[in-house]
Amino acid sequence: MREYHRFKAEDGSLDVTRATDDEMVPLGEFFAERVVERRIEQDGLTYVAVFEVRGGVPYCTKISIEADPSTVVRQKHLDALKLNQMRDDTYALVGLCERTLRDDGHYTYTRNHGGPAFRRHRKNVEQATKRRRVTPEFLRKVAEVHASAPGPKVEDVMVAFDVEERQAKRYIKAAREKGLING
Repeated sequence: MREYHRFKAEDGSLDVTRATDDEMVPLGEFFAERVVERRIEQDGLTYVAVFEVRGGVPYCTKISIEADPSTVVRQKHLDALKLNQMRDDTYALVGLCERTLRDDGHYTYTRNHGGPAFRRHRKNVEQATKRRRVTPEFLRKVAEVHASAPGPKVEDVMVAFDVEERQAKRYIKAAREKGLING
C-alpha cells in the first residue's frame, strides 16, 4: 500500500489517501492506480471510501461510516457525504499519471501534484464519469468495433465500451439507424 496524502487539520480531523492496488490503469486521458482508498476521521466519525477504476471510470466499491463511542451516525452525516466530490478530490489528491514508452519497451509513469495539476486531474475524473454522449464520432467507433468483431458482435461492443448487453444493443441500433452498420 502506498500512501499519497496525509493531512491533519487544526480541528484534529485526519484525511489519508492511499493506493491499495498499484496496477496502473487508464482513467480518462491519464493513468491511475486501480484501487484507491480515502479515510477521513472527523468529529468522532470515520468515513472510508474505496474507489476502483473499471473500464477507464472510477467507481465507489465500498463506503463505510463508523462512530466512536462518544457519538452516533445521524442523518445529517449521511446528507453531508458527497460521494462524487470525494471521488473527484481523491484522485486529484493522489495525482494522475502520464505514461511514456521508454526505449526498452517498458512504460514510465510521471505523476504531477498540486495547483494546476490538481484542477486538471479533478476535471479529468469528472469527464471520465460523465454519461457518454452518443455523437456521430462515437457511433463510428461502435460501427468499427462491430465490423471488426470476429465473434459475437454485441459482446465485443460490451467489452470495448464497458457496458451491459442492453446498452451495447442500443449503441448498435443507433449506429444501424445512422447507416453505419448494415443488416
